[in-house]
Amino acid sequence: MVLQVLYLLMHDPDDQPGKGFMLTGKRFKLRKPTLAFNIPNINRAAVAVPAGTILRVVSGPSSGDRKIEVLWNCQVVTMFAYDLSKSGTEI
Repeated sequence: MVLQVLYLLMHDPDDQPGKGFMLTGKRFKLRKPTLAFNIPNINRAAVAVPAGTILRVVSGPSSGDRKIEVLWNCQVVTMFAYDLSKSGTEI
């Protein structure tokens, strides 16, 4: 699963710049706490998302970007796609 997610992060299946990879809409359950960034008004505050949390990817990563936006506690936060692939399991 990790290799599949990493492959998707590095290859755009449609080869169209700016078009999202196939992580959007997928849900992951975290196996361990993972760092995320809360960006309400561009004030980046790091937050620890606890283990056991279920996240839904709402956007990203875009071409050349390794960050994704996920829905957590009715709020969108940003995290690194690599961290989600290493700390989470797709459900």
